Amino acid sequence: MGFRAESKKHIPRFFWPLGRGIDKVILKSLYFYYFLKRVSFDSRNNCLLIENRKFKKFNIIIPNFDYKKDQISSYLRRENFTVLEGRHSVYLYLDEDLKRICPDLKTYYPMNVGLKIIKSQEMSPDGSRYYTSRKLAPASTYFSMRAVGTVLEKVIISNLLSSENVAPRVYDFVKLQAGKINFDGLIVQNIGGEIVHGVAGTRFIKKFKKVLDGYGLETVSIKEHCDLLPPYFRDNIKSDGKKKYYVDIQNFIFLKNFFFKENVTNSYKRFLSLSFKSDPVVTSKQWRSQLTEMREAFSEFNDAFSSCIQEIGLDASKVKVLDAQSETDMVALFWLCNQAKWVTVYREAGVLNEVKKMLFHSGYGRFTISPINKDIHHNLIDSLQESDVFCLNIDTLEKILKSNKSLSGKVLILCFNSKTNIVEVKNKIEKIIKLNGITNFTINNCASRVMINLIVKF
Repeated sequence: MGFRAESKKHIPRFFWPLGRGIDKVILKSLYFYYFLKRVSFDSRNNCLLIENRKFKKFNIIIPNFDYKKDQISSYLRRENFTVLEGRHSVYLYLDEDLKRICPDLKTYYPMNVGLKIIKSQEMSPDGSRYYTSRKLAPASTYFSMRAVGTVLEKVIISNLLSSENVAPRVYDFVKLQAGKINFDGLIVQNIGGEIVHGVAGTRFIKKFKKVLDGYGLETVSIKEHCDLLPPYFRDNIKSDGKKKYYVDIQNFIFLKNFFFKENVTNSYKRFLSLSFKSDPVVTSKQWRSQLTEMREAFSEFNDAFSSCIQEIGLDASKVKVLDAQSETDMVALFWLCNQAKWVTVYREAGVLNEVKKMLFHSGYGRFTISPINKDIHHNLIDSLQESDVFCLNIDTLEKILKSNKSLSGKVLILCFNSKTNIVEVKNKIEKIIKLNGITNFTINNCASRVMINLIVKF
């Protein structure tokens, strides 16, 4: 039972219309207040690393859906789908329903996932829709729509919270198409357990609020919003038997930028490590200029590398990638940005969390990340068989080649400093490959201001 339902037990019916009127005034005032705060904050803290991004698209099967008359939720119920519905989204979680509406979905996401379809059709500047819509929900206005923010922002927030084990992971943001009709969709970790109330929920919320504070996140409403109040927490806490998760993150927004500063500064040196002549002095005071430099460098690298892989007939959207080189994180981000099916990342334990948060903050969740350890070469050999593209350093390449595993049809990426004598390195790579009995391969080089890449096609 929610806060309003509980309150009605103690308030005479005569006063209910007055209470609703006061409630509306308070909510509209709060949303206008948060709208003003968002305008001020966003004007100084637009920190998406990837701009003008690409989104994975899936065709969905919704015959006889009339977008002028139908709501997607009522249509799905009429077609006997099992759905969970909120004001702004509808959620499908049964495998048979996912296969009915989108047969390709489970081939890309074989893990236990659900599909959240966003009802809003109002586009935002970041390429996703606003999470709420003034046209769909009676309580929503232009100001509440702008205050709550975009679907892509919710992906980032949910994944950052998932890294602290307090919210479900969003594996992907996708565009769902059926002819001229399209929706924003989220491929999310499906939490199928029990709803948590009472004392257990109170303990969880205490931890959850600390995590929110740690990322500079605030609730778009009164400070003690009923979503966070005991004993019911509006049924937003679920347990899978091992962990507890807050499953509805629409009301949380960034209003402090200390996480942005920290994340950009931590990412800067690793991101551009191959283009530095010497170790730079990196401070958080320069984070905005660092962000601009990273955006420009990535845009240049993305254009150059896209052309190079197209020349060898490689479609980035159709490959699985293994990235175990530790020179730069830019290559992993390239594959995610260009819609690779999945990216498996290995990094040193000391930077694992930094890299994960950088990828999450860039708006992506379609990856796994694991530490490099003493068994790394055995793990890589196993992972290699499931990957189409692998990014390694030279030492690891030699050990992989000695495993005698077939590399036919696979593509190897190696990364080098932009000042590297690429002719010498290319000759060395050719020698290493031939010494292991492989003669059928080609090597192309791809140069940008940021780095030089050798692309080996077996």
